[in-house]
Amino acid sequence: MDAQRFAELWAGADAGNGNEAEAVGKFRLLRRMAIAENRRVIDCLTGHEDTLKALAAQMQPLREDSKAAELQEQIANLQGALSQREQEAVRLADGLTLAKQELAEAKQEIAELRQGRAYQAAGVSSFSALDNGGWISGRLLQFLVFVAVLLMIAASCGVRF
Repeated sequence: MDAQRFAELWAGADAGNGNEAEAVGKFRLLRRMAIAENRRVIDCLTGHEDTLKALAAQMQPLREDSKAAELQEQIANLQGALSQREQEAVRLADGLTLAKQELAEAKQEIAELRQGRAYQAAGVSSFSALDNGGWISGRLLQFLVFVAVLLMIAASCGVRF
C-alpha cells in the first residue's frame, strides 16, 4: 500500500475539508485502497509504521497547532483556578487567625470572670484595699465610704466641725 497516498486521502477526508462531496469521495478511495490490501481502514491507520509516519507528516501542522492552543487554554484556565484557590486560602487563613485571636480573648475573659467569682465566693470584695499586706474586709471599706458620704452631705448643708 502507498502510505503517502493513504495519508493524503485521509487528510482530504478529514473534518478540515469543507467540501463534503470531495471528502466522501476521498474516503471511498481510501476504503477501496484498504479493501484491495484485504485490510480494514483502522488497521491501515494503526498497523504500519510507514503509514503512521506519512499520516503524521501530512497532518502534523494542524494537529500541533490545535493541540498547542488547547493546551495553552487549559494552562490559562488552570492558572486562573489556582489564583482563585490561593486567594481563598489566604482569606481562610486570615479568618482562622482572627478566630484564634477571638477564642484566646474569650478564654481570657472567662478566666477573669471565674477568678472574680472565686474571690466573691471566698468573701473578698473586688473593692478591697491593702493594709499591712492583708485584705481589709468589705464591711470596713463600706463604713469608710459611708463616713465620707456623711461628711460631704454635712459640708454641703453648711455644718462645720
